[in-house]
Amino acid sequence: MKSYIAMGVFAFFVAIISLLRIMSDKEFYRLTSMKKAWGRSRGLALYFVSNVVLPIVFGIVFLSGGISGLKLVQPLIAEKPFEKTPVVQEQVEEDIPDSYLDDYHTILAA
Repeated sequence: MKSYIAMGVFAFFVAIISLLRIMSDKEFYRLTSMKKAWGRSRGLALYFVSNVVLPIVFGIVFLSGGISGLKLVQPLIAEKPFEKTPVVQEQVEEDIPDSYLDDYHTILAA
């Protein structure tokens, strides 16, 4: 859970740095290229959403998950990779004798 808190703090750090880059007088390369490609208002909006809003959302999710103790992300590597999992055997249906079926049909007919 400490790793979730660290990821949340790092996401807030990234969001703060990106927000300071937007508000500074000197423009950085990525913001300038997005403004050239998408136009001033769309470029600023895309940069703001991708570099400020998303890290804040991830920061809130990971920080709250780390504080509450929830397991948000499942590990990609198995915890016990060499442990054998039990194999489920197929269940074979038993043949029902015809005498049971005849009794069943007579009960239903009555």
